Amino acid sequence: MATWRRKINMDHVISSYPLKHKEEIVPFAIRTLEEVYDEAKGQTSNPHRHNFYTVLWVKQGRGVHHVDFKDHPINDNTVYFLQPGQVHQFAPSEKPRGVAILFTDDFLSLYSISRDFFTSLYLFENCDENTPIPLNPGDRHGFEELSYTMFKELESADSYSYEVIGANLKLLLILCHRARTQGNNASSQSMENSLVKDFKLAVEDKFRHHHKVSFYSDALYITANHLNQVIKSAMGMTAKEYIQNRIMLEAKREAYFTRLSSKNIAYELGFEDPAHFSKFFKNCAGESFSSFRNKIHKKYN
Repeated sequence: MATWRRKINMDHVISSYPLKHKEEIVPFAIRTLEEVYDEAKGQTSNPHRHNFYTVLWVKQGRGVHHVDFKDHPINDNTVYFLQPGQVHQFAPSEKPRGVAILFTDDFLSLYSISRDFFTSLYLFENCDENTPIPLNPGDRHGFEELSYTMFKELESADSYSYEVIGANLKLLLILCHRARTQGNNASSQSMENSLVKDFKLAVEDKFRHHHKVSFYSDALYITANHLNQVIKSAMGMTAKEYIQNRIMLEAKREAYFTRLSSKNIAYELGFEDPAHFSKFFKNCAGESFSSFRNKIHKKYN
């Protein structure tokens, strides 16, 4: 598993950790939360980010999981998801029990988990969507069996071990998707709309340079009004709000993890006028950039 200590390039970019197991870079790893807690001697990690996916199953625990400056309570039998680049801090108030499952994009492609399938599950998201999933007793049993199989296969390192792990990971992700959408079929159908997926992928790719809804609606060959209607129905926010949320998320990451000035961050995020960025930040956050930076450093340092 990646080292839990924060490593920051304070001059320009936010550092990102590769996935390691026994000091070697690997495409997949799985560890118990008990191991992680003991290795850290019960100390809470500093906020950090990874370049791989993380599934955290808390079988038993209390505390707070901070993800991109939002707080999620740590609860029993709950699954938490992190995609590459998200900043997080797992802060248990007691020794947790559970599992951390870690894998890279390369692992998905090498072991028959296609990108289209993976994104259609809507488990790893940005912008306020990445909510934890509570598991019912039946799902907990399935999760435990699948994770146990992955543990044993990784330890054995036999021929086709990664193929077995890949198959079990795919089943586990399906289980999580069903747990999230159970009893909410209308929402599931809406979220599976290919237009929503295409819009979100486009924003992730272009938000640093394009802030207007019209750019994305033109790229998707629809009107801005239609795009807003679809996004509002599926996600409870307008397309404009989604784009703004993504820009704000990156601005907050830069505020905490770098020493870049507000002016330089503005330019990095596609604002030609730093004053416009300052106004945008205050309108969205309800406080100035400098006030937010001071507050977030006091909270996490």
